[in-house]
Amino acid sequence: MKTNIVSEILDSGGDLLSYGSRGIKQLSKKRIRKLSPNIIRVGDTVKIINPEIIIRIGYPMSFDDACKEAKKFHHDDIIEFLQKIFPSREVKLGKIIGEITCDYPRLKAYNKIVKALAFEILGNKGFGGKEKKIYSEIRQDLLGITSTVKNIFIRKTGTYFPSSGGYDSWTGEYDYDPGGLDKEKTHKILELDYWINEVVAIGSNYYIQIEACNVEKIHEGDSQNSDY
Repeated sequence: MKTNIVSEILDSGGDLLSYGSRGIKQLSKKRIRKLSPNIIRVGDTVKIINPEIIIRIGYPMSFDDACKEAKKFHHDDIIEFLQKIFPSREVKLGKIIGEITCDYPRLKAYNKIVKALAFEILGNKGFGGKEKKIYSEIRQDLLGITSTVKNIFIRKTGTYFPSSGGYDSWTGEYDYDPGGLDKEKTHKILELDYWINEVVAIGSNYYIQIEACNVEKIHEGDSQNSDY
């Protein structure tokens, strides 16, 4: 390998003295190092062996949950407020249907108020708890399907703890520990190029999201029957 590296340097018009023995060794190591064929990367084809599909990753109370709560308890108040601000506009009380969703109003102001209230609700309720985890759903109809990896995300789970410490007037020093996650775990999340019909969409994801541990990589030459 070293001889090949030296030949390449000379053939390209390079100067061996400028590389030195250490530089040649480093080049040799880079050439020897091979990427593991078992690591899943974007563009690889995988097969679902455990159909535990991700709905969302976060704390017990989601932003969507908070928005629904804001609409449920403050819909009439928001409409009354908008009527005072825009008296010349016709503002009707919308019907509450399904899971507390409104067929009205379409005003951007309404949605912005709902979102602002949702942020306050999340803060007041501490996101419903301190445990950040993966919320998933078993979908047997997706077992065995093969698809291409569209994106890869790295996410953390664990139990949140706040920052602590501060200025110590006795010693004149700062003793500060940043907040973080206790019992932290790292998860490799794959987004597959497999579209789920909006009617049966999992969570808010229209493409399948799944942990890498729940799929197996299909290597070139392996027999496969893609369902997509």
